[in-house]
Amino acid sequence: MDKRQHPRKPPKTVFENNVLYQTLSEQPVITGHGTLMDLSEGGCRVSGHTRLRKGAHIQLALHGEGGQLSTILSNCEVVWVNEKEFGVKF
Repeated sequence: MDKRQHPRKPPKTVFENNVLYQTLSEQPVITGHGTLMDLSEGGCRVSGHTRLRKGAHIQLALHGEGGQLSTILSNCEVVWVNEKEFGVKF
């Protein structure tokens, strides 16, 4: 059963490493690159190889086509983690 308040949709165009993420409260700071897999009003799913922990607060920098920075989202929370992906609540 899906408990999401907002439906997630895949991005219109998918290209690899369009997300840069960095922890805000971890020491040492953890940074990584990933790919935005889906997005909703309240969160997103990112494919990335850098391990984060559930409950970590992170900042996301989303890049558009051509690598141009389009959005920075601060104080996001990692709500689930598996081997290659993680979910974020805004």
